[in-house]
Amino acid sequence: MFRTTNQHRCLTAAAKQSERAQEALRILAERDLSGTPVWRKRWRDVLESRAGDPESSLAELAAAISPPMTKSAYSCQLDRAIRFAQKVADTANSESDDSEASPLVGTASYDSKPAPAMSSLGGDVGAARTPELTVHRGIPMNTAPRHDTGFRPVERSEVRHGIA
Repeated sequence: MFRTTNQHRCLTAAAKQSERAQEALRILAERDLSGTPVWRKRWRDVLESRAGDPESSLAELAAAISPPMTKSAYSCQLDRAIRFAQKVADTANSESDDSEASPLVGTASYDSKPAPAMSSLGGDVGAARTPELTVHRGIPMNTAPRHDTGFRPVERSEVRHGIA
């Protein structure tokens, strides 16, 4: 059967995604996470559906899962589940000092390493800070302070007098 370039590219991407989902399932099965919150069960369902059907499109998989979700939501859940499994593997490897974990997530699209601090680059220590990561319900979250945009609300008197 003749396949177009786009179909071939989609099938190749789906196969790679399926391999990453299988690896994530293996990592999560090695750690006993059975007594965990419901959202992890949802991630497991998403991983199992992708690993079990490497040729289906994301839209087909999203429609087949119970309850159905959009393709975008399915893709987001799948990416989060794979990143979570990678984080679990990295944590286990750092505890055991074993560095044989295979990366589940490509470094080009999901680089989890924080930016180097300015002090290591020879700059002013106070000029830039590496954002602090906090784990909330198993998900790493950035707790760095938000930057001021410089905008402020304009008062009516300023508009009336042409100040603003």
